[in-house]
Amino acid sequence: MPNLELVTMYTNYSAPGVFSVGQNGFGPAAAEDIAGNAIGANNPVGQGACEPLLTGMGSVTPSLVDGVPSSPTGQPWNVLDSYNGSALSVYFDGYPSPNIQFAGVGARVRRGFYQINAVIPSGVSAGNDYLDILTPEAEPSK
Repeated sequence: MPNLELVTMYTNYSAPGVFSVGQNGFGPAAAEDIAGNAIGANNPVGQGACEPLLTGMGSVTPSLVDGVPSSPTGQPWNVLDSYNGSALSVYFDGYPSPNIQFAGVGARVRRGFYQINAVIPSGVSAGNDYLDILTPEAEPSK
């Protein structure tokens, strides 16, 4: 039998992570424009809305049942509690999004994925930009 060590893991209600297009976790974000087209070099988003696919965003209302898809017909969308509580911020290259239109588990998204529909603010340059997602538990120290 191998020697076992006690490992302490720190967890919190949310720890946002954006999926990448590549399988190595680096490079462009897995994100879509408002029409559901993948954002990339051949489809830059400009000043429209960006919809990154994420994990680790915490609880939603109404809560999800394991194995059941989000937003079945006739049911409300599962919206992030941090969004409902006005405690979610999205920044593009340091500029805050002027409008987060939706944050939660939407109908187009596969189970286990979150999406945020955030308008890209003016002042953000064309090309590759940084995306920061802040929640009460995932915020840079000041």
